[in-house]
Parts: sequence; C-alpha cells; structure tokens
Amino acid sequence: MIKACDPDGMCVAETEELCVNIYDPCGDKLCGQQCTICDPEDPDCVEDDVLRGCSIEGFCVLDNGFLCR
Repeated sequence: MIKACDPDGMCVAETEELCVNIYDPCGDKLCGQQCTICDPEDPDCVEDDVLRGCSIEGFCVLDNGFLCR
C-alpha cells in the first residue's frame, strides 16, 4: 500500500482525493496579485502584517515589487 501525508501531516493511504482541498494562495491569481498565507476558511490561522504577492512561479512570497520581472 502506498502512503502519503495528509494535510494534517498524518501518514495515510494515498488516494486521488487526499489533497483536493488544500489551500493554494496563488492558485487562481496572476503574478503580482496580493495573496495571504492563511486559508480564509481557517479561523485558527493568524496572518502577519507582511505584504505578500504571487511570484511568477506561483508562490505567495514577500512582495518586493519585482515579482514578475
């Protein structure tokens, strides 16, 4: 049986549905658009005051003004 980590970090049987609902802060955004690390559906996540944007690679990173160059 193939195993993988679930979103909570537990080792479980790997299935196609295992990571379907994982929050992707830049999943539907263009490079340079503002993003947040916290999933809006997660009431326990605390966002800091750092301005972040989506990089050209699709990661939510510190916005230094040169993300898409």
